[in-house]
Amino acid sequence: MSIFLTAEAAFEKLTQLGISDARHLASGMEGHVFLIGNQSVAKVWLHKRLTDVESPKHFYALLQTLDLPFQTPQIFETRDVGGTAVSLERELTGTPMRDLIGEADLEPPAFASEAVLNVLEALKNSFVNGDSLLAVLGVTPSRRARLGGQTAILLEIADQKVRRYGDLLRRSVPDFDEIYSRTVHHLIELPVTRAQAVHGDLCPENILLDEEGKVTAVLDWGFLSLFGDSAFDASVACGVYNMYGPHHRDLDEAFLLACQARVGYSRERLLLYRALYAVISSNAYSEDERDGRYTWCIENLLGDELRGVLSSGRIE
Repeated sequence: MSIFLTAEAAFEKLTQLGISDARHLASGMEGHVFLIGNQSVAKVWLHKRLTDVESPKHFYALLQTLDLPFQTPQIFETRDVGGTAVSLERELTGTPMRDLIGEADLEPPAFASEAVLNVLEALKNSFVNGDSLLAVLGVTPSRRARLGGQTAILLEIADQKVRRYGDLLRRSVPDFDEIYSRTVHHLIELPVTRAQAVHGDLCPENILLDEEGKVTAVLDWGFLSLFGDSAFDASVACGVYNMYGPHHRDLDEAFLLACQARVGYSRERLLLYRALYAVISSNAYSEDERDGRYTWCIENLLGDELRGVLSSGRIE
């Protein structure tokens, strides 16, 4: 299984398949992507064997049944090249929204707000019939958790994260155990919803736009994707729009208000999911506290409003 595979080495894998004119498009946590013509791309996976790619292939196929107003990934074929998985997929066209917004923006541009809200509305109306074996934050949910739905899956992941990083979180949040206990309680008490497609990482890099600002595609499903309550997606999207920028709090607040008004989520539900997201993703990229994501997650867990929500009665 290839872990430290450079883009150059990935290109060599494609030449072994007879693909010699590939053009490198991007590299991410999952692998290297190359344009290969005929409206197709090749993805050379970093951490998956051929059998491991069956899960995202199945997940992507279920997305195709939802009639979403934008494109999502679709795997046509998978190959094995010396233990490295390669998938041939549909090319997703458009410009990443990240390229069209400013890092120091005081508020989201109108086209960006519209794009994010349109995606969230579409996902809210996408009811799924099916199951998925996708790993969530690198952890494959147990069968029992999958049968229990999104809450069971995320709480299983959260428990594993707390066992691993709990001492670190307690040093940063002295009453962490109480905060976590309240989060779990409210999540279990949430009204059950029909399963919807949840991307889990709707940051500007993952939303593609055309020249008129219309959403053409949503890519990079897999970091925290599952089928469940789309309010979780909305909560995450509000926070990660520009989570490391100088005005991230103002931008977060603007999107929270917009989600309440336009998409219809209660603020309390959004903040409850924010608490869960902070717990499960605090150390997604780092084993310690020297990471911007960790700082952002702790900032959320220490926030007065979030704590007020967790101390309240039933959340709808």
